[in-house]
Amino acid sequence: MEEADRVSTILSTLVDIAEAEAGLVKREIAPLRLAKLAEDAADAYSEFADERQVVVTCEIPPKLHVKGDATALFRVFANLLDNAIKYTPSGGSVRVSAEQAGAFTEVR
Repeated sequence: MEEADRVSTILSTLVDIAEAEAGLVKREIAPLRLAKLAEDAADAYSEFADERQVVVTCEIPPKLHVKGDATALFRVFANLLDNAIKYTPSGGSVRVSAEQAGAFTEVR
C-alpha cells in the first residue's frame, strides 16, 4: 500500500509538471507569508508526525514574505515534510527554517 501511494504521488507530480509546462495550469502569483504556509503544512502533517514520534518545528520569521502561488508552495512544504517525517527515526525532529538571502529566500 505504501509503495502504491508513493507511485501515485510520483505520477501525480509528473502530471502536474507536464500541465504546468504545457501552460494548462494558471498560477496565481501573490505576496505570501512564508511562515503561515509552512505552519499550515506542519499542521496538516501533525498527526503523521505524532504517529512516527517525530517533532516538527517551524522557525521562519513572521515578516518573511515571498511572491508565489500559495497552492504550489504549500505542496512543496507538504512534500518535504512528508519525506522528512517518513525518513526521520522515531524520537527525532524535523526543523523547517527560512531566511532572506539577498534577492532570494532560502528554505531549509
